[in-house]
Amino acid sequence: QLYSAFQLHVYQHERIPMSVFHGDTTSMSVYGAYTKPSKALQIVEGYSRDRRGAKQIQFGLIGNSDGIPLYGDVHDGNTSDKTWNPEVLEKLHAQCAAVKLNDFVYVADSAAMSKATLDAAKGANAYLLTRAPNQLKIVKAALAFADAPDASWSEPVSFVSSKEGATYRWRAAEAEHEGHGLRLIVVESSALDKKKENTLTREREAECDRLTQAAKEAAQTPFHCRADAEQAAEAFREGQSSRFHQVDVTVRPQEIVRK
Repeated sequence: QLYSAFQLHVYQHERIPMSVFHGDTTSMSVYGAYTKPSKALQIVEGYSRDRRGAKQIQFGLIGNSDGIPLYGDVHDGNTSDKTWNPEVLEKLHAQCAAVKLNDFVYVADSAAMSKATLDAAKGANAYLLTRAPNQLKIVKAALAFADAPDASWSEPVSFVSSKEGATYRWRAAEAEHEGHGLRLIVVESSALDKKKENTLTREREAECDRLTQAAKEAAQTPFHCRADAEQAAEAFREGQSSRFHQVDVTVRPQEIVRK
């Protein structure tokens, strides 16, 4: 509290921008049993960014867009970012209110996309900027609209002078999540498109080779009647999972003369 209060006044005195704050956490693994619990700090296993399967503590940090720190803390090793974000937003709001600072932007990772953090951001008179997880229905809907042939996109822009640099375009959509109105922005990168295109090409070629080999093996098996052959053909068709190819099976009669 002392450092944050001091730093906010430094921000104001030096006219350092205070419109955007970035928040994130990291973990540090420790060695030892730590069998005696402490009320101040729980050194326990949790989601590790350092060394899996070890007890740890976690650090949280908030800084401005230039990386100048404003707030930092040490917390339990099993504290989730979904818990840390709303709690730290309340503390940040109390500090900012002392210097009459409102309408700031809080930037965090996708763990901030929770009802508790959205509520805390609204209570702090702040705007939350985060990445929405792909499994959310609103994200799936926004991506589906972006894939539509008639979707409206911005003009491509580049942030580098090189002609080979990536270009970006985006489109905005509105949605509601956990009782809060959101603005979703879908961003498309030409570099990422090229990378995905190469990945899809490899997957398509691998699937073609697999289906070709399976068809070759299935064609070598003869049947004594059409009913058995058609039943086997249907089982083969249903058993081939294909993402890029359409599988069709034809039953052909073959007459063998036995002397």
